[in-house]
Amino acid sequence: MQRISLRAGIVQPVAAGIASASHIDVVRARLPEELRAHVVNCLIRPGEVVIFAAAAAWATRLRLAACEAAAAGAFTELPGITAQPRITVRITPQRAMR
Repeated sequence: MQRISLRAGIVQPVAAGIASASHIDVVRARLPEELRAHVVNCLIRPGEVVIFAAAAAWATRLRLAACEAAAAGAFTELPGITAQPRITVRITPQRAMR
């Protein structure tokens, strides 16, 4: 995820992770209660919010809920986000099993 974040032009880079805890909290707060626990991380790009899902099973539900929230203007308080941001949901890669 570091390689993605370096090329992406993050609005506010954070050394410990992709997005600050407050950005993740904003994204989670705008999603339905049952989906909040499945957001692992997020990446804030100018005009785009990239949400990392815990598993593929939750990615589609997160994408639909996030698109509805974005259409309602829920993510406009994030830096660099316009009224209609692009929403991308990716699956967090699992560690290789030994």
